[in-house]
Amino acid sequence: MKSLEKLTRTFALSQFIETTIQTIYTDFISELTKMKDLCSLTELHYNDKYIPDYSKSEVQQFYLLRYFPAYVAEYFSILWRMVL
Repeated sequence: MKSLEKLTRTFALSQFIETTIQTIYTDFISELTKMKDLCSLTELHYNDKYIPDYSKSEVQQFYLLRYFPAYVAEYFSILWRMVL
């Protein structure tokens, strides 16, 4: 029974990740089509002490597309260990 529960939870998590990323991606593409150019994204990076301008929705969406799966996997792993 536990393996079925684990499989069900894993499938639900997978669906959640896929749906969320698809929504973020659709919103990101929508934002990009509104921009007159993409030059503001060429300066975007996440290293050193540079802090991107998170007030811009396209920057927020880009960040989520890049890091959301890793955060979900990390938090799910932590919660899974706490529950078991």
